[in-house]
Amino acid sequence: MTYKLKEKEEINLGIFSRIIPGKLTHIVINTMTLLDEKYKLNIYGFEQQPTEYQHDLMKMIRHLKLEKRVTCKEKVTDYNSRKK
Repeated sequence: MTYKLKEKEEINLGIFSRIIPGKLTHIVINTMTLLDEKYKLNIYGFEQQPTEYQHDLMKMIRHLKLEKRVTCKEKVTDYNSRKK
């Protein structure tokens, strides 16, 4: 299967996980600085009251000026919502 990523105008990536240090989400965010601006990342799993690590990730996103490319979203608990 060929995805022809060079031809795409926008490429959406997603993380569906608990947002804890052991999942290394900070490394994925940092890697976004190496990718073309057409790559967008949605991170699902943030608490309504973000943890200290989650706050740090949001600060990191601002510091790296990735606000338009990396979005922090709340947990998705049902399969149909994940597919959307």
